[in-house]
Amino acid sequence: MSNDNTQDVRKSGKKKVIITLLVLLAALAGAGYYLYDQATSDTFLPGTKVNGVDVSGLDREAAEQAIEKDLSGKTLKIIETGKTVGSFQSSDFTFDTAEEVGKALRPGWETAVRRIFDKKLRTITVKTTAVPKDAKAFENAVSQLSIVKDEKYTRKTRNAYIDLTSTDFKIVKEVYGDNLDVAKLKKAILTAVAAGKTELDYQASDYYEKPTVTAESAALQKQLTYCKEYLTRKITYKTPRGEYTITPDQLNKLIAVKDDGTVTVKQKNLTTFVKDILSLKASTVGITRTLTSVTGETYTVSGGNFGRTVDVEKESAQLTKDLQSKQDVSRSPIYTGGVTASNGSDIGNSFVEVNLRTQTLYCVKNGQTVLTSPIVSGKVTDGHGTPAGTYALAYKVRNATLEGKNADGSDYKSDVSYWMPFNGGIGFHDAPWRSAFGGGIYYANGSHGCINMPPANAGKLFYLIDAGTPVIVHW
Repeated sequence: MSNDNTQDVRKSGKKKVIITLLVLLAALAGAGYYLYDQATSDTFLPGTKVNGVDVSGLDREAAEQAIEKDLSGKTLKIIETGKTVGSFQSSDFTFDTAEEVGKALRPGWETAVRRIFDKKLRTITVKTTAVPKDAKAFENAVSQLSIVKDEKYTRKTRNAYIDLTSTDFKIVKEVYGDNLDVAKLKKAILTAVAAGKTELDYQASDYYEKPTVTAESAALQKQLTYCKEYLTRKITYKTPRGEYTITPDQLNKLIAVKDDGTVTVKQKNLTTFVKDILSLKASTVGITRTLTSVTGETYTVSGGNFGRTVDVEKESAQLTKDLQSKQDVSRSPIYTGGVTASNGSDIGNSFVEVNLRTQTLYCVKNGQTVLTSPIVSGKVTDGHGTPAGTYALAYKVRNATLEGKNADGSDYKSDVSYWMPFNGGIGFHDAPWRSAFGGGIYYANGSHGCINMPPANAGKLFYLIDAGTPVIVHW
């Protein structure tokens, strides 16, 4: 064969190869274009079902409408032991599938290509969310279910917790109860409606509330470490009512600890504690006091308007310092007027003692008895007996006219030279109309509640006491 023929054959072979390659490239390009077109299509592939609904050739919006239409008109029955105890209509809900249907339509290149070749992948399940059109109506419908309305349980579920009543910090284990978790039931109903179900078979045990914190929980163990480090200190108040120590639980509400260990004070909580808790525990107004009479006898008296209250502002400031010191503290509260009473000493060593049993008044100044006087107290037979208690002298005034009602309803007016009230309209005053004092006069011929005194002694008392002087009336 000549060289010319050989060259022609070679040229012919090259042409065939080139043509073949071009055909293959064209085919690949066509296939690639087809795959790209199908994978990026705005409509679902033929034979695609989403949540059991045929969405072939539908775009996202049309697919959503088809799914919602399939859900409409359905009724979900709540069934307990074969009995229908309630129902919910799908027409009372809206269904949100937009985001999920969009993901199903454009699942990503790899999944989209696989769906072209594998028809099984065209059966898709997406999450559908059911939202009540009327939230209050839905809540009411759930509450009216007999399984909710007539719920009975023998033991309530409880989380594990640390007992903060003492510094022992014992962990109290969780309790698995048989009370209903209504939130879980609501979620199950919404899920069933969204899935297009027609029945929800209610089993009580499936909806028992479960503890969210157990004794072994890492968070609880971390809290235990915190308690042992920051809540073991003691701040004790000495009050006339006895000692009162801030509990670890209260301490926990009063402080916060920064990451660097710095203790800060929750001022709002602290003010509330001082105002609502400490003031009640430490106030001396009306408390029961056991005191020693001028005569040496011991007596008990309670009630009245005398006493000290906690100075909220000053005590809050001092407690803030105590908490930040990280040290144990034992002290009296700061009372109004700067008085720090601890065991009844808020009465002091200047006071007036009225012994109703012996009908005797004693005035004590700086620990010395400076006046002793017989008296006549309220008439017991008319219900005008002078009330016992510890009071504070309100004020004193010369030359007053006392007015009131007699037992028979008639009015009376009495002019006195010395008037010293300590309990509303009850006070000390001279009684020049009386010729005798003391003894049992008070029982049937007593006053309207005031302490009647001989004029001379009333005059002496007037200049011995001032507003605020403690007045102790006892039997």
